[in-house]
Amino acid sequence: GNKLELYELLTDLEENRENRPYLDKIYYQTAVFHLRDGSDSIAQTYYNKALRTNTRDKQLRAYAYETLGNMSFDRAEYKNAGAYYDSTMTNLVENSKPYRIIKKKRDNLEDVIYYEGIATANDSILNLVAMNEEERNIYFEAYIEQLKAEREKAEKEKELMASQNTGLVTTDKGLGNNNVKNA
Repeated sequence: GNKLELYELLTDLEENRENRPYLDKIYYQTAVFHLRDGSDSIAQTYYNKALRTNTRDKQLRAYAYETLGNMSFDRAEYKNAGAYYDSTMTNLVENSKPYRIIKKKRDNLEDVIYYEGIATANDSILNLVAMNEEERNIYFEAYIEQLKAEREKAEKEKELMASQNTGLVTTDKGLGNNNVKNA
């Protein structure tokens, strides 16, 4: 009964419009509840909701990022964990004990992320080597098409930006500076 009551309380708090200023804390506590209950994916959603409220509470942000980092680490998603730990450190006082603990975790992850990148590249190479010539041709033709599509999209975005900026240039022909008085 206690768990259910707590869950209902958190849900009621979340749904009450008067609690909008406290949504960061409500979402955070809901995330903690779900994490303790073993519902990691729901907890992750609520930690992210707490962060998206643009809370000014640096301690809450640090805890949320650290927990998300730990969750990623536990799933062997080391690159994501590293990014979350980076975000954690930006919300902690530099050189404080909690900062140093997270920095050490992050530094230790650096080698793992590096070697994971090498392993991924090696796996890709081995997969290519294992393909017969026809499979390799199909793979590279698809890859080339993907690169062409990405380049085309980037060029269209660049053209769009250029066309949007053309009307913004104005010149001041001495008309706009009428407030200056001669001494």
